[in-house]
Amino acid sequence: MRNKHIFFCVRKNFLEASGGDTDQALTWKAVLEQLGNHVTILYGNVKEEDLREADCVFIWHLERPHESFPQFLAAKRARKSVFLVPTCYHDPGGLTAGKIMREQLAQWVRALLLFPGETSGILFRHLWKDARKAMLCGSDRILVNSQSEADLLISEGADPAKVLCIPNVIREAEIGAVERKAWKERSGIICIGHFCPRKNQLALIEALAGTDLTVTFVGTARPMHRAYFRYCRKKAGSRHHFPGRLPHGEVLKLLAYARLCICVSRVETPGISNLEAGALGCKLLLPKIPPIEEYFQSFADYFDPDHIDPAVIVKAAEKEPSPQLRERIGELYTQEAVRKIFDSLQIFAPPPEQKDPLPETEDENVR
Repeated sequence: MRNKHIFFCVRKNFLEASGGDTDQALTWKAVLEQLGNHVTILYGNVKEEDLREADCVFIWHLERPHESFPQFLAAKRARKSVFLVPTCYHDPGGLTAGKIMREQLAQWVRALLLFPGETSGILFRHLWKDARKAMLCGSDRILVNSQSEADLLISEGADPAKVLCIPNVIREAEIGAVERKAWKERSGIICIGHFCPRKNQLALIEALAGTDLTVTFVGTARPMHRAYFRYCRKKAGSRHHFPGRLPHGEVLKLLAYARLCICVSRVETPGISNLEAGALGCKLLLPKIPPIEEYFQSFADYFDPDHIDPAVIVKAAEKEPSPQLRERIGELYTQEAVRKIFDSLQIFAPPPEQKDPLPETEDENVR
């Protein structure tokens, strides 16, 4: 893919509440522009006319159709090639009736409060599960970050021929510019990520109550999870450290000094911060989740985030990480690896214009 005008459609608070998707998109933008492409980033509400100059459109977040589905419709109506970046992983069979109902109610609330006009109408006319299915089945390419994610989405109806794995990566220049402390000089435990029940920070705080272990929690909360964040701070008291959201360079410095980077998420993608921690010499203690195990294999320690044993944390922090972890990251999870994939990626001509991009279904209750 060279000399194209590529549009990235991302969530509205892409920069204000930055996350792994922010790092991923900015890294991809840099790589694609190195190949001679021009990348434009559009935030939140996107109209068909906004995409007139696009050769193709990348749309983030299968699980956030309240933002991504109107973007998808605009791209399809503009007859642009759509590259879906799902950035999702859940337990196989995790799309239960309860989850679908919760997501549907959330979509209706967002339609009322956050998305006036045409976008609100779209969100009321199409159910959450239908919007999700339309994007999964109607995109020209599906760019996943692990084979585990690919297998999951194929099991949910994605065309295997459209699925391409582009791994999460580190930014080698930024990592190389950080001075790493020797293992014997390192101290501290760090946990990175915005606060929410899925990230599970509360369970870690409660598990460490009554011990002398302290954790530096980097990150804040998005509006819908501020109450969770406040409760975590209350339960932590003065034991743990909460520096908030830090510039990326400051996070890298903390990782270069820390002994252990711990992730306690119940459901998670491989995680760019985990890669950065491993590249900077941190020991990794991670949940036993397929995409995470796929990336880090035997070079990380694993545990059950629903049953956190402080002794496991102490043991992990005492053992120096294998040098093979850094070697693996440097070989497989770099910008150069992504550059090679994008350089060979082709844009397919979009199909004839369709009035309704929702996939056909035999279930009369879907609409």
